[in-house]
Amino acid sequence: MLFRVVPILLTLLSFITHQAVTGFDISCNSNVAVYWGQNSAASGSLPYQKPLRAYCDDDSVDIILLSFLYILKGAGGYPVLNFANVCDYTTNSSVPVFPGTQLMHCSDMGLDIKYCQSRGKIILLSIGGATAQLNSDAATFSQQVWDLFMEGSSPYRPFDDAIIDGVDLDFEQSSQMDIIQFANNMNQFYKSGTRKYYITAAPQCPYPDANLGKLLSQAHIDMAFIQFYNSGWN
Repeated sequence: MLFRVVPILLTLLSFITHQAVTGFDISCNSNVAVYWGQNSAASGSLPYQKPLRAYCDDDSVDIILLSFLYILKGAGGYPVLNFANVCDYTTNSSVPVFPGTQLMHCSDMGLDIKYCQSRGKIILLSIGGATAQLNSDAATFSQQVWDLFMEGSSPYRPFDDAIIDGVDLDFEQSSQMDIIQFANNMNQFYKSGTRKYYITAAPQCPYPDANLGKLLSQAHIDMAFIQFYNSGWN
C-alpha cells in the first residue's frame, strides 16, 4: 500500500473544536481538517458560510479543503468550481468568468488563501463531491490543475498568483479519468515545484472504497480523510 495514513480529525465547519496549535504539521496526529465551500453548516441556506479568511483565524484548524472543483471538463475544456455562496457567477453577475469557460475568477479567495497560509494552514483543492462530473483525461486535467492552481502558467488562474498546497480526491462515483495516472502525474509535477505539495483522498469508511480503493493501494497519497459521517456508520 503506497499511501501514508496520517490520523486526521475531519470535521464540517459547524463542528470545530478549539485547541490552540501552531499550524499544520504532517508528523502530528491531531491535525484538524475542514471542508469549506458548500455552506454545509447552514445546510445551503442562511446564515451563509463566511469567507475563507474567517476560518483561518481559528487556531484549531490546520487544513482547509476548498470544496469543490466538481466538473473536470466544462465549457472550453476547462474545469468548473463551486463554492456555494462565495464567488458564484450563477447568482451574482458581478463575479467574473474567464472567456469561453465556466471557470470563475475568484481574486478575493486568492487573497484569503495567502492569508491562511501565512497563518500556518495548508489549503487543498478538493476535486469531486456528490454531484461531480468526472469526465476528463488524466494527462490534460493534471496539467490544467498544475497550471491553474499551482506553479504552472496560465492566463486563466482562478486565484491569481495564489498557489494552493495540493489537491484532495473526493470521488463519490465512478470516473472516466484514470485516477491513478492523475495522482502519479501530480506527484511528478510536485517534484518540480519550489514548495511542498500534498495529494490526499477522502474515501468512505467501508474498505476498499468503490471509487478510491485502487488509488489508495496503487498511488502515493499523503493523507486520507475518512468519510465516517457519509458512509452509513454511526
